[in-house]
Amino acid sequence: YNKAAQILEFCLNNKFQEPILQSRKDYSDFKCLQMLEFTYDKIGNHEKALEIVEKLRERFPELDSLKHDFEYCKACIKDKYEKIIIPIDGKIKLNMGSGAQKIDGFYSCDKYDKAADFNFDMKFIPCREKTVDIIRSEHSAEHLLHEYCMEFFKEAFRVLKPYGIFDLEIPDFEQCALSYIKASKENKPVEANWYRKTIWGRQFTNNTIDHGQMHTTGFTAEGILEILAEIGFITPEYNVFKTNKYGTPSIKLIAMKPFVVYYYDNCKDESSATSRIRRKNLFYEYMNNSRSLPVRLKMIDNYDKVDKDADAVVMTSFGPESIEVIKKFREMKIKIYYDHNEDILQFPGVIDTLKLVDMIFCCSKTLAEKTVLATGVKSVILEDSYE
Repeated sequence: YNKAAQILEFCLNNKFQEPILQSRKDYSDFKCLQMLEFTYDKIGNHEKALEIVEKLRERFPELDSLKHDFEYCKACIKDKYEKIIIPIDGKIKLNMGSGAQKIDGFYSCDKYDKAADFNFDMKFIPCREKTVDIIRSEHSAEHLLHEYCMEFFKEAFRVLKPYGIFDLEIPDFEQCALSYIKASKENKPVEANWYRKTIWGRQFTNNTIDHGQMHTTGFTAEGILEILAEIGFITPEYNVFKTNKYGTPSIKLIAMKPFVVYYYDNCKDESSATSRIRRKNLFYEYMNNSRSLPVRLKMIDNYDKVDKDADAVVMTSFGPESIEVIKKFREMKIKIYYDHNEDILQFPGVIDTLKLVDMIFCCSKTLAEKTVLATGVKSVILEDSYE
């Protein structure tokens, strides 16, 4: 298979001497790429197989089979890295686009620098969902194509745990551009040339084109905050800084991935006093008792609307389907809470169902004591006296 890969790469790079009709060449390339994907899969080099699939998808985006192959390769790569990216002092911390830089407690990750711990691309972080504690990226995102940069931000959000930290520093495109214009108008060529490099990168190393030192996207402070918020990050104002790293006007921000809670409630407009009371108590007094830990509360009127972004779901009613619903949430690895704001322990099946949840919110001390005694499940008192 290794020999086959060499031959196929040779064919794909068009090293034949005789001319080939374009239609024949397109067909030959397609067959080569197909066989290369198969060959790299057999070798176990799923990073190369993924590269081949991406090339095929560029040429044949309508092929459904390639979507399957794309997800298959990514799953194999995640399996590989799950065994080798292990917690350091209890946490997984990644320094993305690190170059050769080493930081205690962090894995250095850079596709192009062999001195890094791992050589994978920023646009696909080969970790499972909600497994990483901190992702750091210092002056590396601007070297990605804009579309790939968006994929990197989304990947960071995907792999971070709830309350995970995204520590990002990038050039401040607006300030770099203004500084360049100002220096140019004031006839300061050395200064203008420096600020030109802060916008478009150094581009050359030792008189040779250096693609790794080119900047291919840029952000303003307002723009990057909007992008991260749309993805789902929460970035408090006090976590946004203007810096001058490496002599470059820069934006440094520390964003967090919120803990996402789905709350079942038919009264979306808060017309019910009980709904208002329970929501406010749950959100402000329990879930968000530490203002530094962001929580996003999503209201639903159907348990089928609980999405894969959920970290917890608050059930507020019981029915014949409750046990199956709880099993589904268990498979999704979601915390399950029950908001117990009236005594229904005497009804058939309630106690057995409550025993399956992780925590129960009770509206009084008396009900909490009674619930713990009946179920053995931790109960938190959220009294109905808020309003």
